[in-house]
Amino acid sequence: MQKKYFNTTEFKDLLTRYEDALRAGEQIYMDASELTDIAEYYHSCGNDHAALQVADYALRLHPGALGPCLLRARMCLMKADTIGARFYIENVDDKLDQEYDYLMAEILLSEGKVEKADELLHQKYQSLEGEDAEDFVIDAAYIFVDYNLPEKAEKWFLMSNEDDSEDYQELKGRLQLWKSKYAEAIDTFNTLINADPFNVTYWNLLSATQFAQNDLQHSIESSEYAIAIDPSDAEAIFNKANGLYALSNYEKSLEYCRRYTELRPNDFAGYMYQGSCMYSLKRMNDAALLYQKAIDMGWQDGYAYLALCHYELGDELRFVKAAVKAVEVDPKEAASVLSEIAEKELTAEDLIKWVEEIVHSS
Repeated sequence: MQKKYFNTTEFKDLLTRYEDALRAGEQIYMDASELTDIAEYYHSCGNDHAALQVADYALRLHPGALGPCLLRARMCLMKADTIGARFYIENVDDKLDQEYDYLMAEILLSEGKVEKADELLHQKYQSLEGEDAEDFVIDAAYIFVDYNLPEKAEKWFLMSNEDDSEDYQELKGRLQLWKSKYAEAIDTFNTLINADPFNVTYWNLLSATQFAQNDLQHSIESSEYAIAIDPSDAEAIFNKANGLYALSNYEKSLEYCRRYTELRPNDFAGYMYQGSCMYSLKRMNDAALLYQKAIDMGWQDGYAYLALCHYELGDELRFVKAAVKAVEVDPKEAASVLSEIAEKELTAEDLIKWVEEIVHSS
């Protein structure tokens, strides 16, 4: 696992050599895989500026190298920049590598071309045999899991015969969670934890399953095990924040939301949940500022929640502006959220009519 490698003496020495050279303003020669590891380390820490700097340096030294091209392409995808992703992936020298096909499938999925992605992966799979083919099946399934397409993931999963592998078992647990088979998923993740008790991913999956089952206390405990193993694991911290919020412990949840934001400053979810904590604590000005920040970072559904804050603050003009925008983005979601202040269940049509009446009377 990549994260384990980042904790090794070998990687720490590599990182020190690179950072010492950077501070001294010197050029340092490293191979493409070494520089890619450093870039992925920075990316895992949420320092995308440094990650891009290393990846671009790697491509200056090794034009067309697979590792840095893939990383740059994936970072483009994180910003929904499929054109940029295609630019980097098409510059890869080795287009026969499976990683090239994985990334091409991700680009197609980002473009909403699910069947084309599936077809591309099947074409590659047919050219493989033995262990390579078995590994490919699981990898393809995980790609669809990452893009929230569990039905497609399950079809690939059922093609696998590696039921004794950890990757297979983890995927089985994820699909059990998707099917709301919580007891089975918990058994699967506990089995994986018994075999590898210091695996943060398994503790996080167990925590998420327990949360879905509304077993909040155990969900928090599982997240605490993950945090004890890795205090900087953002997912574990986020899971604990969610559990605490669900138990109405808003002050403590806010603390963990802030910790999450420190680790993942580019993820609007941290600001969104901070805003929800502030709203629940009746700190409406703070909530509005945080919701607005999350909106500015890409949280389009946030306008309805921002409207709630302005309503509570008695700011009719800002309430109307936010409510109008919420209706434009998603009338159904906006109606669900704003039913709270209408004191009745609103349909999307009810909300549109209500907002229009407020606009006309203003």
